[in-house]
Amino acid sequence: MLAALRSTSFAMNRFSRPPARTLALLGFSLLGALWANDALAQSITLNPAGIGRKYGFRESSTSATALWISRADCEAGADQSGDAFFFPLTLDGSFSSYELQVWVGGPGNDCSDPAARTGNSPLCWQVYKGVPTTNLPTIEVRVQDIVGMHKTTETPNGPGSGTVEDCQPEPGSTSAPQAVTLYFMFISGSGGTVVGNGVTWETQYALMGPRPPTGVEAGPGDTQVVLKWTPSNDANLRGYRFYCDPVPGSEGLTQSGTCPTSSFVPEEIPPSANECGGVDNSTAIEGHVKNLQNGRVYTVGVAGVDSVGNIGPLSNVVCATPEPTEDFYKLYRDAGGTAGGGFCSVGGVGGRSVGGFALAVASASAIALALRNRRRA
Repeated sequence: MLAALRSTSFAMNRFSRPPARTLALLGFSLLGALWANDALAQSITLNPAGIGRKYGFRESSTSATALWISRADCEAGADQSGDAFFFPLTLDGSFSSYELQVWVGGPGNDCSDPAARTGNSPLCWQVYKGVPTTNLPTIEVRVQDIVGMHKTTETPNGPGSGTVEDCQPEPGSTSAPQAVTLYFMFISGSGGTVVGNGVTWETQYALMGPRPPTGVEAGPGDTQVVLKWTPSNDANLRGYRFYCDPVPGSEGLTQSGTCPTSSFVPEEIPPSANECGGVDNSTAIEGHVKNLQNGRVYTVGVAGVDSVGNIGPLSNVVCATPEPTEDFYKLYRDAGGTAGGGFCSVGGVGGRSVGGFALAVASASAIALALRNRRRA
């Protein structure tokens, strides 16, 4: 207020206004200063630890990616209306005198600047607006509105305009996560002036999974298929998921199948119902598909998965038929060995493990039996 008085006094001396007019201007300046102080008293505080999600967290709420947005989050719900965030706010000052608005912008876009929210090519888009009725509101912001950034120049736009179509990645878009910032602000008047102190909150969204590994190969095992590949090294890669046709345990398996199956198309997102295993290791170069039936033909492919669960396109598909294999312990038993246990046996006085001893006996016996059988032959 003192600064406003000094400015007004300076204006009076400079322009030599008549006394009556000077007093009127001084009165308006005092009122303006009082309004400015009232505006500066408005503030918004966000409690990050209290942020919730409509469909819950996919992992611990303290995880680094728990508040990120995936394509599945965007398409969530029986009606595919998508997930939503719940933001607990604390409002100070005359909170009911102004509209509370939430705007979203990408890196480098300052949504507190009215120019970023208006014009023919706005940089920010609105995801919430309303006049508070309490100083402790919890507001809901839809995920589809957050990712629907192209709605800035479309009709309809603003809160509620995001659709399930906005969850689909644009052609040629990157699989890397996209950072966005939400601006919580009090807005005064049609000019979009920000009042008081707002608060920002950051998140990221990823709508497209990683690139698939290349050179996938398959080898048979006993009730399993052994896979090997060349890693994709794509952005945000967490690991790999395996896809089988037929699905392990499904009914109606035949002795021989058709491979490759028409259910899988390389470079397309595989059917989620055909998932049959995976590894959560971005540097993995091999894996096992287990619980298969020997003598059945399987079509198998591999896809990358990112840190928020997005599945990428499928690799080349391979065919394999699991078959019985003769391991060392089974050969020993078939030859007449009777030592029990194997690798997992435990027992003995005081609970001491004797599995190692049993294994040694089994090994020696098996070798002796094998040599004797060879001599007889």
